[in-house]
Amino acid sequence: MGSDSIESAVNTGTAKAAADAQVRERLRSAVARRDEAEAKGNPSDLIEALLPLARCYAQMGVYGAAEETLRHALRAARRTGNAQQLAAVLSDTAQAACWRANDLNERDPDTGRVSRDRARDSAFEASSLIHKHAHAAWAAPALLVISLVLGQCGDHDDAAVMKARAESWQAGH
Repeated sequence: MGSDSIESAVNTGTAKAAADAQVRERLRSAVARRDEAEAKGNPSDLIEALLPLARCYAQMGVYGAAEETLRHALRAARRTGNAQQLAAVLSDTAQAACWRANDLNERDPDTGRVSRDRARDSAFEASSLIHKHAHAAWAAPALLVISLVLGQCGDHDDAAVMKARAESWQAGH
């Protein structure tokens, strides 16, 4: 290994350590924000606090914690009655469940399959909400996320249908 390779490895390691420190700091901040929101008892505030926490867990590759955090946000979203917020949380929950399934696939295929089923269920529930309640401004991006999740789950036909629905919303429904 030449000195350039060593320097590159050190720089890469230093950059990764700095990124890890930033993620840990965001995680600490997100946990504090969640604790404050839980103390207030407002479901919308709680959702807004839980989403960044779930993103931190996902960035760290802790997909189970990300999915569980999003399921907590999902329970709060169901209490708000806000269809747009619920569809967004369902989409994020589907994405986290899909990441978890992919992470588990080699180690525990049965658990991975169960997680993939949860991802599909969340994606289809979000799609149903969007179809019933959506406005074009947020429907198309949400359907595109659902399409990506379904594609990652191996449901390519359903992913294509969701993408076509998104394009239809973009064209004015």
